[in-house]
Amino acid sequence: MNKPSEVRSLTRRAIDKVATPRGIALLFVVGTVLRLILAIWGGFQGDLDIFRAWSLRLVDVGIDNFYEPGYFADYPPGYLYVLWFLGKLSSLLGSDSPSNYLLKLPAIVSDVGLAYVVMQTAAHAAPPSWRNRDAVKAGVAAAVLFNPAFLFVSVIWGQVDSLTAALVLGGLLLIATGRRSLIREAGGVAVLTLAFGSKPQAAFLLPVAALLLIWRYVGAPDRPPLRTGALRLGGLALLGAGVLILLGLPFGLDPLDLVHFYQGASGTYPYTSVWAFNLWALGGFWQADVGAEAVTIFGIPAFYAGLTVVGIGTIVILARLWRALQRGEHEARAALLAGAAVSLLTFAVSTRMHERYLFLGIACLAPFVATRAARRAYWALTALYLVNLYFPYAFYVEEYVGRQSFKIDPLFNVLYGTEFDSVQRKVLGLVTGAACLFTVWAIARWLDCRPFTPLRSRAESRAARSELALRFEFHALGKRGALLGLAVFLVVLPTRLIGLSSPPGMQFDEVYHGRAAGEYIAGKEIFEYTHPPLAKELMAISLGTMSSARVTQGAKLPAGMSEGLVATDGRGVSWASSSGGGSLTSGIFDGDCSVASRGEPVSLGLRPTALVQTAVGVFAGGVDGSGGSVAWAVDGAVEWRAEIPEVPIALGVVGQTGFTLDAEGTLLSVRSDGAHSIVARDVGTIASDRSADKIWASQPSRDRVLAFDSAGEKKANITLAGPPGPMVLAHEIPRLVIAGADEPRLEGVNSSEGEWAGQDDGLEADAFGHVPESDVVWAVDGRRLRLIEALGLTEIGAAELPEAAVAFVGDLERNLLLAIGSERLTCVSQDHSFGWRFPSAILGAATAALAFLLALRCFGSLVTGLLSCLFVTVDGLLFVMSRVAMIDAYLVAFILASWFCAFSAMHHWSRVPSDEARSERSFESSRRRDALLWLGGSGFFAGAAVSSKWTGVYSLFGIVLLLAWDAFKKRDGGLQGLLRRRSTSILATIGLVLLVPAIVYLLTYIPYFSLGHGLGDWVSLQASMYDYHATLKAGHPYSSFWYEWPLARGAVYFYASANGVQRAEIWTIGNPVVFLGGLIGLVGLTVSAWRRRDAALGMVPWAVFALMAPWILVSRELFLYHYAPIVPFLAVALAWLASARSPGRRPSWIGIATVAGSALFVFAAAFPMLDGWYVPQSYLDQVRAWIPWVF
Repeated sequence: MNKPSEVRSLTRRAIDKVATPRGIALLFVVGTVLRLILAIWGGFQGDLDIFRAWSLRLVDVGIDNFYEPGYFADYPPGYLYVLWFLGKLSSLLGSDSPSNYLLKLPAIVSDVGLAYVVMQTAAHAAPPSWRNRDAVKAGVAAAVLFNPAFLFVSVIWGQVDSLTAALVLGGLLLIATGRRSLIREAGGVAVLTLAFGSKPQAAFLLPVAALLLIWRYVGAPDRPPLRTGALRLGGLALLGAGVLILLGLPFGLDPLDLVHFYQGASGTYPYTSVWAFNLWALGGFWQADVGAEAVTIFGIPAFYAGLTVVGIGTIVILARLWRALQRGEHEARAALLAGAAVSLLTFAVSTRMHERYLFLGIACLAPFVATRAARRAYWALTALYLVNLYFPYAFYVEEYVGRQSFKIDPLFNVLYGTEFDSVQRKVLGLVTGAACLFTVWAIARWLDCRPFTPLRSRAESRAARSELALRFEFHALGKRGALLGLAVFLVVLPTRLIGLSSPPGMQFDEVYHGRAAGEYIAGKEIFEYTHPPLAKELMAISLGTMSSARVTQGAKLPAGMSEGLVATDGRGVSWASSSGGGSLTSGIFDGDCSVASRGEPVSLGLRPTALVQTAVGVFAGGVDGSGGSVAWAVDGAVEWRAEIPEVPIALGVVGQTGFTLDAEGTLLSVRSDGAHSIVARDVGTIASDRSADKIWASQPSRDRVLAFDSAGEKKANITLAGPPGPMVLAHEIPRLVIAGADEPRLEGVNSSEGEWAGQDDGLEADAFGHVPESDVVWAVDGRRLRLIEALGLTEIGAAELPEAAVAFVGDLERNLLLAIGSERLTCVSQDHSFGWRFPSAILGAATAALAFLLALRCFGSLVTGLLSCLFVTVDGLLFVMSRVAMIDAYLVAFILASWFCAFSAMHHWSRVPSDEARSERSFESSRRRDALLWLGGSGFFAGAAVSSKWTGVYSLFGIVLLLAWDAFKKRDGGLQGLLRRRSTSILATIGLVLLVPAIVYLLTYIPYFSLGHGLGDWVSLQASMYDYHATLKAGHPYSSFWYEWPLARGAVYFYASANGVQRAEIWTIGNPVVFLGGLIGLVGLTVSAWRRRDAALGMVPWAVFALMAPWILVSRELFLYHYAPIVPFLAVALAWLASARSPGRRPSWIGIATVAGSALFVFAAAFPMLDGWYVPQSYLDQVRAWIPWVF
């Protein structure tokens, strides 16, 4: 006999000896003795001290005076009788108060009682085919008596959850077994009422008991007459109420007092999770679930949201229970399974759960541990329950009691974390909650099976699985599919490219990513290091290729403009002339590179020397007689003039105050009443910061710049690297750019914070040009212009004028810099916005094409593929993200490409050769080659996703699990058989899917290493990136929670501008048709994949789960665009739902037109808010009112 056979023989003999009445009795003796020994140690002192205090109070003041206002007592009367007895017993034994050991004895007795009740229930619930019922009894009793979690609760902690469980299961045993008997059922109702009167958690199973009684007297085939049944049910209900009232009367509680007590007890801990590792742990522990500070789900307080889910779930479970009883299932089996489901569901999704409340659900599963499926669920939940129990026990014992608990700190910290709402605890909450819900789902399925799935033999289960073997029905694409994908890309591309340069300037995170692109071009250290570099490197390549300025000769100068006294606010333009004693002409930018006057020139009453324009009016300065003079003109009329000591050479306006700078370097402030005062001396140049109501002044003699408010009070004093020369202010960023007066140098100042922001040596400027609302400035050096990205001070483009300009103005609407020459205008375009946004647009169109190809691969339907492309195209979130220089469009496209390649690898390896090719070796080698190439492509694109944004790891992890599942499920028919040897196949797959992404990631840091950094610097950089994201807690008005994203809630505000009465805005508005319809499609795909056993249908739901689930654990600031990688899969799911949900069934063109038309309508209605069109404010308000939950 070999070794395994000997072990099996010994095991069988041991089981045979235990599976006897004597052996079962021995189990109970050993279990009891074990508890009596373990009870010597431990104890959750907080609970035991409360029990002790209640016991003493019951003895001292009597039962009738126990409850009184202001005294904390959240237990109903039932268990208090036990504590009163323990207090009396302690007094008889001569002790002042019950000891910990004495307080644990009721729990020990309850444990043994629970084991007995479970054992009897299992004997009654076992099917007749199970002959050896003693073996069932022994196994079930052992599972309860030696359950480590049950032992921990009772004899270590000292709590009495087993008492509630024993009473509940005992009551169900009396009700659900044997023939209908009013006396027996009355006893069951009385026992259940005792359970509820001892601990409110017994209420979890009261609906199940009530339905069971209704079935027996109203629904069963052998039911009594309806009137008799109704009377008996009423009598049983009165009996339960009477028992509860009798429990409360000695305590002075009348029926109304009992109602108020239970209401108050339920509100003792109004928190989402009281250290229960359930789904509410994801949002943090001890968070308010009602009130002003409550956690909400779509505006609903957490308490009511959880209660609603429990209510709906309980109704579904009870409906399944009723159908099971109608089919003739054993009442005890069905009722216990339904009770377990309701209890587990309540623990998983209800608020105000303590860690111990999982006890009852596990206890209801205990009678079924003789079955494989239930046994797995029982022990898995036991393990998670023990992990949950141990944390608060160890935490409170050491933190609050000061007693050492058995734990190894490093391991404890790894498992539970060190922060109050650590990621580890959230993960444990997710795992435990998911395990509970999965068990609930499995029970719901079991209740619909005949016979019960868990009661099948191994042979029956194996036969059932073979009948439902998984299929992998991916579809071939061929050259036709590839060409169609290319056509889709070319059709969608114009929707992403047209108007890509608008709006000008940097929007949202373009200030980081666009700046980084310029810094890559200049070979500088990157300011924004918090994300991997690939997307920003691609932006840099595009920016370097497409940001070259186009110089075009424009119209002739209007009369009077040749003197170079020109000013603009970006929309209008004004120029001053000495003719006629000094005149001012207002004009507009008229077409490309031309200016037209508007109205007749206005006499200024001075010979102009300087000019500045704001959105309100024009401030002019010049010579008047022997001194200086200034004038303020609005709408073609001079409103006021003022005399000043010297002739101004430069002007500025801040609020209602004008500033003048004369040739001696004196800076004056001038008010409309003519009053003026000296603000500063030795000033070289000035620049108005109208957005912050400040005037900036340089002092070359002191190597500094100063900022003053409208009252002339100094607001900033910033030392520079050298004497400052000309300077310009980019308001939108905001950044003051200063050229060096002594050497080629540019310096930056954060004009909002008043801080020095860096310098770049080697760039020089005699003057500056700037287009309002732009993030770039033009450094002028004679005829040569350099385009400077103002944040990073990097040159990203250049141009050369046909002649030196005397002045520059910016046309905001056309994003043009106009150079004023001697006779003509010259226009210089600045296409940098197009340059750094271009890759996003390309990848946005590629996303639509990939969605088309992925739908073809999974479903084989051209209509579904085209609809997928359409839904991606008309989704507002994806539209906006593909038209800004942010890294999310890169992430979306690379993730989608990696999943498509993974699906394609699985398809090619699972191909079956045609009859004529079945004997050809070339087919085997070609499918192996194709599968390897697609796997490599999946790894490459996954690496590109991770190299653009770390959240690409979520996708990579999902793909790895998918391929591991394929290899495990299909063995040699899957990826394990990819190469000749299984080990080689596994290594090759790991290399292509994990090693290739790692190599891609490392290669993207070549520019970083080229700056002289080593591997140690790189490792430190990765640690800094992780620390940044892990500790980011800054608030943001447009942040959102992950659970709001599926409803498109949390649109992010990217851009705003006003033009008279019209306003332009850009929001990331997800298309509600795609978002909500996609969710329904995901549910349909999941159900269809399960019913048809077609893994291809389940790929899209799995991808969504893999991409979404990790966000549940993230505690940093989140935004709707983090949901963007999931949206293409929603589009595919919606397309399937609309067109191809049943194989062989012709699509409903009316349904398709309805869904597609709805999506197009929503997109068209919201389009002005996606593309930044100028529309009336009323239109914007109408859109917000139409889809208010989005904002």
